[in-house]
Amino acid sequence: MFTLRASVALSSLFFLAGFAFSQPNNDIRELKLKDWEPRSMLVTKTTVVEKPMFPVIDIHNHLGGGKQTLTPDRVKHYLAEMDAAGIRTVVNLDGGWGDRLKDTVAALDQAHPGRFLTFALVNFDGIDDPNWGQREAQRLEESFKAGARGLKFHKTLGLRYRYKDGKLMTVDDPKLDPVWEMCAK
Repeated sequence: MFTLRASVALSSLFFLAGFAFSQPNNDIRELKLKDWEPRSMLVTKTTVVEKPMFPVIDIHNHLGGGKQTLTPDRVKHYLAEMDAAGIRTVVNLDGGWGDRLKDTVAALDQAHPGRFLTFALVNFDGIDDPNWGQREAQRLEESFKAGARGLKFHKTLGLRYRYKDGKLMTVDDPKLDPVWEMCAK
């Protein structure tokens, strides 16, 4: 029959044994990358900058495009955020082409001159068409006439857009020459 003292001693032994086995392994050779949680010991002076000394131009932003996205309330919110952060102008890379581009330019660039610059996009649908490059150059010219201030190429050029034979379209693809020539104008 166990005495109280023996029961406490045995319970303590099991507790300590469990505690010992639950301790992390401190051998650096056994450390897995997923378990590595370094803590910086660097101590430096912190300077909080509330507003920039000079007006800022944000050259890479995705504000969306079209009537459904760029409602007056959303644009008002964007302007308030820009003013609070000291941002004078934002380049919106989501202009697209056609009516979407026209709606985007109207909601941003024309409604708030100097605050927004909208860039157009190229439509990669139908790249196997022999006239694709000329068609996109014409569309780009129309985009510039509608108010686009530049052209945005997504990083997927050279990574995703493929011809029917599986070959990737690259930045130096001759089919893009008419587009580059339009940009040079």
